Amino acid sequence: MFQIVERKGSTKHDYGFLGPQRNNYGTKLSDNTTVYFKNIRRGVMPDEMNAKDFKAIRKGQKFLVVDAMKNRIANISLLGGIEYFYPDIPQEVKSVIESFSERITKYDKK
Repeated sequence: MFQIVERKGSTKHDYGFLGPQRNNYGTKLSDNTTVYFKNIRRGVMPDEMNAKDFKAIRKGQKFLVVDAMKNRIANISLLGGIEYFYPDIPQEVKSVIESFSERITKYDKK
């Protein structure tokens, strides 16, 4: 379920299979050892999803929903829970965010 990578004197290229995901799933321990989890995803969940003028970007355990102007609108957890940053979001935008949420939760059911 996890792989331990020693960090003493290592460079940023010592991550092997993790590639661009190395910052998302690491936990640094007190003895300067970093534990990386490698079997978190189910299916082939993308790191970015687009719909209309909105984009959901994977940020560790959540997806950040931004608009075309890079304004943060909401967070979506991997279980599909939505956390809105503004109380007065129009219904059209909420429907796009809910569609992102449905797409995210379908990967957990595989």
